[in-house]
Amino acid sequence: KIIGSLFLFVFSLATIIGSFYSGETNILFFSNKKVKRSKNIYRILFIICLFIGVFFKENKLWDLVDYGIVLLGFINVFVLISMRKDFEKIVKENEKFSKV
Repeated sequence: KIIGSLFLFVFSLATIIGSFYSGETNILFFSNKKVKRSKNIYRILFIICLFIGVFFKENKLWDLVDYGIVLLGFINVFVLISMRKDFEKIVKENEKFSKV
């Protein structure tokens, strides 16, 4: 029992640290000049989400995750639709090179 609990704790801690690092590097990539402000906002949001994950009931937490995934899906579809012309241009350029 103790070894299983220890493994679960280490896995949870590694997941939290990995998620934090991944998110922070993404924020640094997307924010050009407002680095310090963006990092602080991200850190605050990360801590809030961490507490939400700890104190919410499982059903509510999974509902929240489902809503987040749906939101990300809508964002991806919007970006794909808005980049359609650029994609078509790249495909036409590649077709010219592949015929040569």
